[in-house]
Amino acid sequence: MKKIKEFLAKHNNKESKIALAAVGATGAATVSAHASAGEIVNNLLGYIFGIFFWIGVVLLAWGVGQLVLAFKNEDGDSKSRAIMLIMASIVLMAVGGIFGGLGISGVTVNAPNTNF
Repeated sequence: MKKIKEFLAKHNNKESKIALAAVGATGAATVSAHASAGEIVNNLLGYIFGIFFWIGVVLLAWGVGQLVLAFKNEDGDSKSRAIMLIMASIVLMAVGGIFGGLGISGVTVNAPNTNF
């Protein structure tokens, strides 16, 4: 604890405190849990599939808006592009469940956080 206080006294500026907080946060997340490599991979995949899910939600909303505008303008090319975007967004939203359902090499995927 004494060394930490000496370090903070020596580097008492905003940039040093931000860097120390970032290093401490990443080190605490990986070391303090004493998690196995499989648990770390599962957590990482959970975060990645959560990001995919929310990107899919945004793209779905955009695609529905584009589809409505395409029907309003009666533009066939825009309709097909909007439907392809909607399908791609549905795949992005479901990729976590698909990967988890396949059970590849015993990896279980944590469900993405879909709470608002």
